[in-house]
Amino acid sequence: MLEYDNPKVDAIHLEEQALFELPGLIKFFMVIFSFVVGASLLVFPWQIVLAIFFGLALLVAIFRNPYWALIVFLMGAVFHPTHHFQELQKFHLAKNLAFLVVFAWAVHIMVYRDFKIIKSIQTIFLSGFLLFAFFACFIYFDFSFNYFMEFGTKAFILYFAITGLINGRKRLINFISILIGCSLVNAIAGIYQYITGTGMLYAEEGIVRSFGFELDPNYLAMNLTMSIPIAVEMFFAFGRKRIKSIFLGTIIVLIIANILTFSRAGLLQLCTVIWLSLGVRLIKKYKVVGVFILVFLFLFSLPFIPAKYYARMGTILNFQESAIALRFAGWQNGIEMIKDHPVRGVGFGIFRYEFLMRSFLSDSPLKMLFDAQNTFIQTAAEIGLIGFVFFLLIIWFVIKSTSKAEINFNNKNDIMLAQISRGVRVGFIAYLIGGMFYSYLHLIILWIIVPISVVLVEFSKNQEILR
Repeated sequence: MLEYDNPKVDAIHLEEQALFELPGLIKFFMVIFSFVVGASLLVFPWQIVLAIFFGLALLVAIFRNPYWALIVFLMGAVFHPTHHFQELQKFHLAKNLAFLVVFAWAVHIMVYRDFKIIKSIQTIFLSGFLLFAFFACFIYFDFSFNYFMEFGTKAFILYFAITGLINGRKRLINFISILIGCSLVNAIAGIYQYITGTGMLYAEEGIVRSFGFELDPNYLAMNLTMSIPIAVEMFFAFGRKRIKSIFLGTIIVLIIANILTFSRAGLLQLCTVIWLSLGVRLIKKYKVVGVFILVFLFLFSLPFIPAKYYARMGTILNFQESAIALRFAGWQNGIEMIKDHPVRGVGFGIFRYEFLMRSFLSDSPLKMLFDAQNTFIQTAAEIGLIGFVFFLLIIWFVIKSTSKAEINFNNKNDIMLAQISRGVRVGFIAYLIGGMFYSYLHLIILWIIVPISVVLVEFSKNQEILR
């Protein structure tokens, strides 16, 4: 047999083997870079070398599993380090972390060729909403575009990263648990602020309001009330007493921190999630006894609530109170903006300037409002009614998908994911209630819940993913 007739020889000639495969090449450079880091102790201070070492370790972990890049981005987005350390603002951590997630994911896909993304109509709704928000930027492009990039980058990348990287049941539960853990840290920080008097001082009312790692006490209240029902559902889903005790303690801390924000919208949200996640369950299971349990829990908690909390909550129906009068002014001006600019809106992120201009032109005494105090009115006023319709479709899909996921998981006897689906839906309902009294469009937890709802409904239909 001639050499060129030998199939083994042909295979050798036809298949050209690379000297280094891409994964091996990357590992080779990692080894070289590790050696350089070790040798850099001869030149740089040990603190810099240590920082470089941990950065390298993080990059290796992210390359091996981009899911950890998502976790890092989640923590950076939730804790807002640039708000508390002004010197970090020039590094634009939120956007850089977002692009880090995309870069790590892209490199991982090129190496392992495991790209997979969930197909969902929610992708169309989100894309449409962001597209009209982008179009609204052209009215005052110099300001709006920067605002859009800060907001849109996080929302867009979070959506595709969560739906693409959370590809198994264990990852989903871990991600939800880390999200609750972040809320717990936020709550502990808020309680510490109240105890030490380092929260936001409202001198007229004589109260110190906790805000945790957020910029506003109302933002903290919203984040906590969206996490409480998920924690409650996981408390009932887990069977081990040790894990149950951890979640019970977490729930108590989250509720206490919510109260210490002294947020009136937070009170409505808190009552809603307690009723839907705990009250309905107790009454359904224990009937009349469940009502007595709820009454007992309510009376038992009264002595532990600060006296000034009752005084502030008593002003909810006082329409002459300055904050409530200001809120009505924001709603009225927002509706006028929608009437004047129904299609394109006044410009994304421009509400505060438009409101101030209208207030001065009308000689209104209310000139200090920076948003509409209503998520829905402000969104419609800024991006127009067509973009607002896409926002409503996003909301509709979250409610529908989590309801469907709960039913599907119950049919498959997956109690854990069924109750997580219910907790996500209840927390989202709390968001809708709070959104009537404050502008929460930019809150990062909303743009985490949106893709989580997509993941839940897709998992509930795909038995393979649940293994």
